[in-house]
Amino acid sequence: MRSQAATFRPRPSSDVIRALAASWMLAIPACTSHAASAIDGGTLVVDGRRRFVLGLYETPADSAEAARLAECGFNLARAGTRADLDRLAAAGLGGWITLPLDVADERAAEELRASVNILRDHPALWIWEAPDELLWNASYGRFQDRDRSWAEIQQAVAARPEGDERGRFEELGRRARRLQATGRYREAEPLYHELVSALNLAPSPSLAECPAAADAALARARQGCAVMRAADSQHPIWFNHAPRNEMADLRAFGALADAVGCDIYPVPLHPQVGHSDLADRTLSCVGAYTRRMDASAPGKAVWMVLQGFGWKDLGHGDDAMRRPTQAELRFMVRDAIVHGADGILFWGTHYIERDSMLRADVEIVVGELARWEPFLASPHPTAVAVHSDRNANSDEAGVIARAWASEGDVLVLVVNENAGAVAFDVSGLDRFNSRALRAVNSGEDDAISIAEGRFRFGLGGSSSALLTTVNPTAS
Repeated sequence: MRSQAATFRPRPSSDVIRALAASWMLAIPACTSHAASAIDGGTLVVDGRRRFVLGLYETPADSAEAARLAECGFNLARAGTRADLDRLAAAGLGGWITLPLDVADERAAEELRASVNILRDHPALWIWEAPDELLWNASYGRFQDRDRSWAEIQQAVAARPEGDERGRFEELGRRARRLQATGRYREAEPLYHELVSALNLAPSPSLAECPAAADAALARARQGCAVMRAADSQHPIWFNHAPRNEMADLRAFGALADAVGCDIYPVPLHPQVGHSDLADRTLSCVGAYTRRMDASAPGKAVWMVLQGFGWKDLGHGDDAMRRPTQAELRFMVRDAIVHGADGILFWGTHYIERDSMLRADVEIVVGELARWEPFLASPHPTAVAVHSDRNANSDEAGVIARAWASEGDVLVLVVNENAGAVAFDVSGLDRFNSRALRAVNSGEDDAISIAEGRFRFGLGGSSSALLTTVNPTAS
């Protein structure tokens, strides 16, 4: 979900889709080969190379900007046209294209098929993306429309002269709003429609029909995916969700996808930031949503979309709605990865200044991950276990570790989701006995020995560490 207050984006019209397809066709001769990509064990594989997705929801405006993204460590960026893909290809980047999967009839199927055929052979095309937050928007737009309708109703009632009729309208509104506010949409609908009819106002779509709207969106998306796969079997389809929705619905959409994920923007911990609707609204909700996405599409890739902006940048609140710090970015990224993310993307950087501290911090954190892509994309994960010392923290959160082997070395990622410090042992590293680990980008200078398959370490509250046997001089 881009923002709780974002404008609802309906499906593009047929005329828009045809115009977009026509613009792509103008430059078809530019490409002579294509990249084949697939998901293997949750990892994106492009032309035989395993990739840990490091993406940005930006489209480079020129070749210098594309080269800058590649230099920072990004390997994937958003594209909208063939010219965009050309710039990405020149910089060695991959791109994704978002196409409408809302296929309800043969005409829509043919338009989708034509769009896929035009771009499927481009060497920079790695991924097709379903419309952003397709499941959430099946309901979200209805709630936005209803809010606007209530504002119109309030104005219309206030314009009526004082009297019994106005009192009746006000009472109808109070009852309908109370039922709506407590989730009883079916009971609220008759009262709402009586009110808009009496006031000669246009009604908004029914909130009681949100589940049916989600089912209809699923049916159209299923048909759209079938059309896309028939036209192009060489590129995966990715669904990005909002941090919402019931698991049953997420699983139904997950069955259509090759890769899933969601966007989650929890900074700062503030009453006005309602982006997470889980009980946990701290930074570690990123890991919790990663687990939800993994559970919604078992065995498929999980790509998490993280916060590259401050809520104030989107017009929400005052200076308290600040931007994430570098430490918070690093924690969110690592918390997603330790819980199973196969890729990380950032959204919202187009709202901030190019020379801002946040932009620099995003690039630093992405660069740190890019250095370790051979491990993060490795087909040889190493199973490890964490044994925490007895401590005074509550036990809802914990220390989580994930490890990967590559070319005789190991990378271990450890995240402490507790608010307090924790000491712990990590075991399962028997292959690396007598080797020494060093913490990367950390104040921890001492080598950490692996003995009897384990090592001992500690972390402060809400912090993380990357440790590796790789020689620091090779970093």
